Amino acid sequence: MAKAIDASHFGEIMEQWKKDCLECDDQHGADVIADVILQLDDMPTLTPPNEPLTIEQLREMDGEPVWIVDIGPHKWYGPGWAIVERDNCLVRTAKNWSPVFFERYGEQWLAYRRLPEGEDK
Repeated sequence: MAKAIDASHFGEIMEQWKKDCLECDDQHGADVIADVILQLDDMPTLTPPNEPLTIEQLREMDGEPVWIVDIGPHKWYGPGWAIVERDNCLVRTAKNWSPVFFERYGEQWLAYRRLPEGEDK
């Protein structure tokens, strides 16, 4: 199982250790730490899964963008970006600023925090 870390913070710690090694005339230690820093810069980033939001997650959002996708037969809503309006229980799409109501969530449409892989931008 992978564990996400703050690579910038870890890099700062490594830089301090490298500096400490050089102050103690430990060139080998400093070289090893420099290699670790280079490896850290080349590590791939972890992208969290982009599962459809639950209705509960959607209800906690307000004023935030979501990517919506039609799953109903009519394809009225998306795909496209929309803004959540929690107080009105809807999202407003960029297409004609039309409302998409929460009550149809999971039946007619789904929302994602970001553009799903493979979708057109």
